Amino acid sequence: MHFWLRIKHQYIVPYTPQHNGVVERKKQILMEIERSMVKGQALPHSFWLEGIMCALYVLNRGHMKALQSVTLDEAWHAHKLSIAYTMVFGCLPYGLC
Repeated sequence: MHFWLRIKHQYIVPYTPQHNGVVERKKQILMEIERSMVKGQALPHSFWLEGIMCALYVLNRGHMKALQSVTLDEAWHAHKLSIAYTMVFGCLPYGLC
């Protein structure tokens, strides 16, 4: 077992999102990324869910401060993750050009 992957329980008062600053900040970052991707490609606001899913995908595969320059997948599976299949958000798929 990896000792740096332990879960730390932090208790807060129910129904008070003000006390959960880490999650609220992560949510704000996610919404900022989503807005910039959707507006950057001049897409309608109805694509907000696809923007959130894309932002989550990218953030979950990025470097983590606690892991020191490796991604979570690299630490867990012990091999580098390929990103050759990724595309720019909002672009046409390869077969539709």
